[in-house]
Amino acid sequence: MITLSRIALPLGLLLGLASSVSHAQDSYCRFQDGGGGPVTFERNLNTVFMPRDAVVGNAFFDAGRSSIPTNERRTLECWNGGQAIMRFSLIPTRPPLPLAIYSEPGQILPTNIPGIGARIQLISHFNSEAGADFRSEDGHNWVPFNAVRDTQHQVSAFNLISLINRVILVRTGPVDPGIHQIDAEMFRGHLDFDNIGDAFRYRLRAEVIQSQCSVGADAVTPNPVPLGEFSRSDFTHVGYTTPKVDFQITLSACQTDPDQNAFATLELDGKNGSLPIGPIANGVFSLTADSDAAGVGIQVFKQDGRPMPLQTEEQMVPLSTGNTVLNLSASFHQTEDSHAVRAGLAKGALNFVVRYR
Repeated sequence: MITLSRIALPLGLLLGLASSVSHAQDSYCRFQDGGGGPVTFERNLNTVFMPRDAVVGNAFFDAGRSSIPTNERRTLECWNGGQAIMRFSLIPTRPPLPLAIYSEPGQILPTNIPGIGARIQLISHFNSEAGADFRSEDGHNWVPFNAVRDTQHQVSAFNLISLINRVILVRTGPVDPGIHQIDAEMFRGHLDFDNIGDAFRYRLRAEVIQSQCSVGADAVTPNPVPLGEFSRSDFTHVGYTTPKVDFQITLSACQTDPDQNAFATLELDGKNGSLPIGPIANGVFSLTADSDAAGVGIQVFKQDGRPMPLQTEEQMVPLSTGNTVLNLSASFHQTEDSHAVRAGLAKGALNFVVRYR
């Protein structure tokens, strides 16, 4: 009895090891409900506002991370017993856009709207953070890339029923005025194991409104700006300024985002002979060629009283839906010694360029 007992114990251990080895070699990928693929992931960004002057190649909206389930509520399960090589290829539906000025990992995928592209990052299941994940072979997980599972699953299998993803919208070219509906399949996930093939497709939806305003012929009030009448004797030294007179530039029919992320910028430049005098940061420009007065210029100030730089794009205020008002002021500024100041009609003229960022 003692001899038989000693033989039975190691035999039982041997059988147990044989069973474990057999399970380790069992690798598979399948949809749990017995159905087929591909399943669909759909990310809806809802309403997005884009500044009209967003720079080509630059991001104008970062939607951040979101976890989205499959529309079909169907799970793809994969188990690697240790011997298999499973590979996902994340393949764009349309060729990526070759924007050389964009140097970050991944590429810009075109949407169905000309001038608007997207960068899409897959976070869960494809970044090796969880033990069951696939590992990117490209050093990043921005579409397009390849991901592989070539090591054994331990506690849990790979289960793809939701996808944590990040979307960044990028200006890629001219965008027509108006409201645009992004509704496009962006890429597919192709799995080259167990005859799965296209395992999932990813769709992007959004309503994009270009943030912009109208500038009418009467945008500047008052126009012309009356700086007042002064005696020649008032101008006693270079740098003397007369009292400031307020004026406004009104941007009308503005469409912008409710969080006021779009700003109006203003650039002033002289015309009709008006040119900057001294450093452009001082905001002083000369009188027009048809002015009678001499020895003085005109200085423009921002709402906070600081000089308004010339020939420089200056951020002003957040855009407001409806009308947005840019408040400025101006005054005469003595530019020459008092003996060189000549009385007469003094006029100045500026062009202004409004942009949206």
